[in-house]
Amino acid sequence: MKKYVFIDTNIYLDFYRVSKGDLNKLGILRNGFANPDIADKFVLCINMQNRDEYYRNRANVIEATLKEFYFKKVDVPGLMSNQWPDTSKQFIQAQNQMESLLQSLKDKTRQLLYDEGLEVDRLIGSMMEKPDIVDEDIVRAAERRYKILGNPPGKKDSCGDAIHWEYLLHKVPSSGELIIITADNDWYSSAGGDRPNDFLLYEWRQRKGGSSNLQMYRSIQAFLKKEMSVVLEREAQKDNLLEELRNSSSFDESRRILGHLMEYKGELSGHQKTKLIQYSLENSQIYKAQEYSPKTIGDRLCMLINLGGSPGELDEKTMTDFRAAFSSDEEK
Repeated sequence: MKKYVFIDTNIYLDFYRVSKGDLNKLGILRNGFANPDIADKFVLCINMQNRDEYYRNRANVIEATLKEFYFKKVDVPGLMSNQWPDTSKQFIQAQNQMESLLQSLKDKTRQLLYDEGLEVDRLIGSMMEKPDIVDEDIVRAAERRYKILGNPPGKKDSCGDAIHWEYLLHKVPSSGELIIITADNDWYSSAGGDRPNDFLLYEWRQRKGGSSNLQMYRSIQAFLKKEMSVVLEREAQKDNLLEELRNSSSFDESRRILGHLMEYKGELSGHQKTKLIQYSLENSQIYKAQEYSPKTIGDRLCMLINLGGSPGELDEKTMTDFRAAFSSDEEK
């Protein structure tokens, strides 16, 4: 049975956060499973709505990353500058040089943003080169689903997810299996876990029959590991640290793990940020430590999560819950 793979836009945008080594491994997706051995088992499903959503949000994700990359200059205390004026001057000059180099990196990145010249651009561009057309029948069915029937998937004032679902209902044959990779909770059961939304699963079985399966993955790394035995090493390191934080049994251990997570500042996916918030609220060794160590707990969490990041990356409830428990100047 052939597997039809749909990658949600939020997952494509997360590609901008992966390391060089992991990006090379993501090359397995280039040109939509062009490798004959892979293409015999998998079909990549891309439509025009997919591509439009990606281009609408691409610049926001890159700018959010640039915002997280900054250098904070510090003054030399008078005690030191009076005693060692030459060394203090060298220190200030070094800071100015660092600031200049940082701005140069940002300027170069923005130029590649405009030219679509980033490595990730080339990968995603090859995947989205020939998207399927979303015809009027699919759009009308999506509008009926969203506006009249009120059926999932979808968010307030947006029928993009409904278009994707109607497209997949038309695209995937009854002889195929559908795999959806998304971090968006609208696609999942309210009972939790990685089970598909109950109504969508019911509808899929009604339309395709009991032999066609609907499988969900919340991240591209989970999909690649399970379906292709491909491990994204740096993504695995982040996930392992998040699990360590979830199971942390002391204040000191929580602070230590958060210190290691700071090495990945600006690299956490939306799904990883959601898990970081969830684990921080569930584990008393984290949220109670905020009272005693706001600089090593709350401030670090706010920097890692970057509440001012990509639009739609975190749902409103998740952000509200986080703000109620943690506060920091970094999020302002």
